[in-house]
Amino acid sequence: MEAVGIQPIEDRSLAELVGGPEELRQLAPQWPIRFWDLAERTTEELLAAPSPWLNALAVVRATREESSRFRSVFAAAVERLAGLATHERMRWRDLMWMLISWALRRRPRDERPGLVELTMQYQLDPNSQKEVEAMSVTLGPTLEEWAEQRGIERGEVAASRRLLCRWLEDRFGDLPEDLRHRIGEMTDLARLEQAIRQCPTLGSLDELHL
Repeated sequence: MEAVGIQPIEDRSLAELVGGPEELRQLAPQWPIRFWDLAERTTEELLAAPSPWLNALAVVRATREESSRFRSVFAAAVERLAGLATHERMRWRDLMWMLISWALRRRPRDERPGLVELTMQYQLDPNSQKEVEAMSVTLGPTLEEWAEQRGIERGEVAASRRLLCRWLEDRFGDLPEDLRHRIGEMTDLARLEQAIRQCPTLGSLDELHL
């Protein structure tokens, strides 16, 4: 593979890769092959290269770096790719997909939302932001991860419903059936938490905002 902007390590011929007796090697094509080793390049070299492809490879090179270092390299690569969106849309889309996919599949789960948010910050127009958002959703959690997270969220909602009812019962006694039903139908965790915070200051059930 020939990489634009950084010289290959060495030139070799295809014949040199052919094993076996010398008689067979003499029949091998003499096409030169240019070898280029990513491990021999630093992230700084890759980010400084004029090729967007090499800029993207900087993220691959930094995969095993600690969190802040990877985030810095990822941000620099995304920033360099942003300009492609205006005049090489297809190339921008392919490289952006590569970056997001690599980050979401190779980095720890707790880093992923921040990396997506960082990518959005460098997009120059709403259409690019929408495409990045769509990519991140498509490349989101696996089915097992989604099921696990969904189970956690449902547990938190159920616990918040019970807590809200207990708070209200302690303050006002038995709850009206329609109010208990409304609370039982709530699925928005933020709204439930907001209602729970109201409980200590309520003068009556009529003041409760659900």
